[in-house]
Amino acid sequence: VAAIFGTLLVVPTYLLGRELIGERVGLMAAALMAISPFYVGTSEYIYSETVYVFFMLTGLFFGWTLLKTGQRRCGVFAGVALGLAYLANPSGLFYLLTLLALALVVAWRKHSWRRLALPVGLFLLCFSIFAAPYIWYMHHELGRWTYSGKFIAGNTYSATHNIPRDDIKGFESALLPLNANGTEVNVLELEQDATLNNPINFVIHYPAQAAKNFAKQVYDLHAKVLQQVFPLWLIMLLGLGLFARGWDRRRALAMGYLAIMMLPVLLVLSMLSFPRFFMPFIPLVTIPTAAGWLRLEEWAGGTVAATISSRWRQRCLRLAPGIVGAEVLLEVLAFRVHPTITPGIAAAYKDAGPWLKEDGGHVLSVRTQGCTPPAECRWG
Repeated sequence: VAAIFGTLLVVPTYLLGRELIGERVGLMAAALMAISPFYVGTSEYIYSETVYVFFMLTGLFFGWTLLKTGQRRCGVFAGVALGLAYLANPSGLFYLLTLLALALVVAWRKHSWRRLALPVGLFLLCFSIFAAPYIWYMHHELGRWTYSGKFIAGNTYSATHNIPRDDIKGFESALLPLNANGTEVNVLELEQDATLNNPINFVIHYPAQAAKNFAKQVYDLHAKVLQQVFPLWLIMLLGLGLFARGWDRRRALAMGYLAIMMLPVLLVLSMLSFPRFFMPFIPLVTIPTAAGWLRLEEWAGGTVAATISSRWRQRCLRLAPGIVGAEVLLEVLAFRVHPTITPGIAAAYKDAGPWLKEDGGHVLSVRTQGCTPPAECRWG
């Protein structure tokens, strides 16, 4: 399922890119997503993120057309898509609230309350059809109203946000032991009070700690995480796509829409800059990156027209887009090949397991994301 929806992601990426900027940018963004190293790698695992991001992007596409045209069917499709996204990941609720806020702003600025009232009502109704049964089920099972049962399912959590990333002993002491009830400690949560283990509640109850975490996680994102989720070569194209030309009103609205839909990353950074948490934002960043690819093609065409003699000019102009496209895509593919030919932590554990097993000691299960099944080894 993860691989299927990871493949299908190119469709809403194309539709959103085409709607926000243009046909060619949509196609280029889809091509970049088709070979995205992080998405290709993550689709190998059984995660819900690819399903979530597919429906989230679909909802954002229909949400944009809803705000622009006020069509009822767009409200229906946006509500269905975000309702399914919510079932895959409770963070889908943030996009519902964001689109509602934008609809209120549009209705106020354009004095179009009547035009938007019915489409937005259909949007809420269709979302509720999918979300309400799940919310009611969680209330029945957990005894409280909540938008997510993810954070209060009875696990014991480890406070690791103050442990430096290079403090291996600190992480081991916090993560490896079991509690008195035999429950495994989980690194992904922050406090003993599990009801505070979601970004909104954590920011509300611990604003100072959230601000401190935010500063640290921004540094980690820049220094360690970004290069894992987004090829650094594409950052240059992202800059071209954003700033190579001045924005007209249409481009400003499109870029503003993408920026607003990336705001939840601020909540993520208040807790932990884990690479997988940034999957919803990669397609949104890919769209202006594709616009930068288009700007690079235009630069290449302009350079050829200004420097090549008329005899060869037309032939070179026909070849220029293909050469630029090949350069862009080959660089991204090289980024994908690198972790394949370079042993990582998972490969090291797989090699270490059999070696340790032969050297005596008690049996130990090595738990790491890349080891499936876990390597049984003997600790000497």
